[in-house]
Amino acid sequence: MTVFRKIFNGFEKVDSPTFQQVKYYINGNFSKAVRLLIAIYGKKCIVCDWISPKFESDSGVANHYYSRHRNDTLVFIGENLLVKSQDEIEQMLNENGDDQ
Repeated sequence: MTVFRKIFNGFEKVDSPTFQQVKYYINGNFSKAVRLLIAIYGKKCIVCDWISPKFESDSGVANHYYSRHRNDTLVFIGENLLVKSQDEIEQMLNENGDDQ
């Protein structure tokens, strides 16, 4: 089973999901989405490109996304990750793993 399927298990692609449908799905899986963001982009904010000492833990990053950029994070994930194939997500994960 791929990493993408483990994180977003059950997400069914609909022909033309509304943004609201995508937002509800991501919102219900927000912690999983943040883990995916951290795995791909590291411990920095993808919205404001901020790095903080509080980001030494995954929970520090998750708290930042949740408290400061929840809606922007939902939009980013919907527009940049849910539109990608599993292979593309795995390639992004592998590329990030090579840098660390």
